[in-house]
Amino acid sequence: MNTLSIEKTMSFPYSLRELTLELTRYCYLKCKHCSSFIPESSCRSEDLTLSKFASLVYSAKELGCEELYLSGGEPLSFGAIIPFLEKIEPLNIKVFVYSSGVIGYSNGTIFGISSDFANKLKMRGVEKIIFHLASATSSIHDFFTQQRGSFRVTMNSMKTCVSAEIPVELNFVPTSINWFELHNLVRLSYELRGQRLNILRFVPQGRGALNKEELLMGTTELNQFKREIELLSQDSTRVPLKIGAPFNCLFPEKSVPCNAGRSRLLVRSNGDTFPCEAFKHSPVDSQANLKHNNLQNIWENSPLIIALRQFDSSKLGYPCNSCQHRELCGGGCPGQRALSWGSIYAGFDPICPLINNIKKNSFPSKS
Repeated sequence: MNTLSIEKTMSFPYSLRELTLELTRYCYLKCKHCSSFIPESSCRSEDLTLSKFASLVYSAKELGCEELYLSGGEPLSFGAIIPFLEKIEPLNIKVFVYSSGVIGYSNGTIFGISSDFANKLKMRGVEKIIFHLASATSSIHDFFTQQRGSFRVTMNSMKTCVSAEIPVELNFVPTSINWFELHNLVRLSYELRGQRLNILRFVPQGRGALNKEELLMGTTELNQFKREIELLSQDSTRVPLKIGAPFNCLFPEKSVPCNAGRSRLLVRSNGDTFPCEAFKHSPVDSQANLKHNNLQNIWENSPLIIALRQFDSSKLGYPCNSCQHRELCGGGCPGQRALSWGSIYAGFDPICPLINNIKKNSFPSKS
């Protein structure tokens, strides 16, 4: 393929602008909220090859891809990440990395990003590394990751990247055991010269499904968390906060478009493709796997992706169909609804602030 002549496809109305690629399912942490839960023995046996990963990114470029997010598992534990970055370098795609900051294990000890490794990542085009922190304190973070010493290693990795002049951001997943850490993480992000604090929504799937009773926030906690966000939003001196479409139901007046399947796509390390992370434990269609199909055909013809593109909030069932906020929030997150009720049109978004007036047992359970 002539890398200098690649142009995005113009005839199809949806451009794949953002691709998240899980390079591996392996990780040295066991975070309670993690959407993955894969036996270690199968973590690498089904994964795509290096050449297939690279070919996938070239195909994404043809579909209009501008941003590549490397994820996992822990993507920086992927042994061929530098050769991979070298292969895709001619595409001039912006490359971002999601990382725990814990990238290896040696002699009984976890370790993080070294200065030499950080410089190699920068040299090969990594524009930003986005670190996950569950707390601004080691006790809560290590409890969350179930790995003693992980907070220290993550902090050192972030400082190393800042020293290497790689911009950093923080990801925070609020749950019942850490939502109150938001203010402290804003302060920590500022001290670390973080560019932004991204607030991600907990999806009870993978290992997270096993811990959902412990992690899901109740109504009181959600209201307190919402108030904390509103207070922080009034402070113009703080590190910017990003609250995406998954929280539309909680903040309908600030809702943003959901781009899952419209301009973004997730590819797991085994080739399974999904509109976004919230759907990655949905039933897998063999034709939505890159071992059996090509990316363009999946992007243009996947039934799930088409359903999201054609999503019509007026077709939502009770209680959303009679809600005055439906046009603002769009019924909330379709991935969360599908996970809870088995359909993107059924039930309600579990964090809807209006569900206090609804008896949950009046809804049929997911079949």
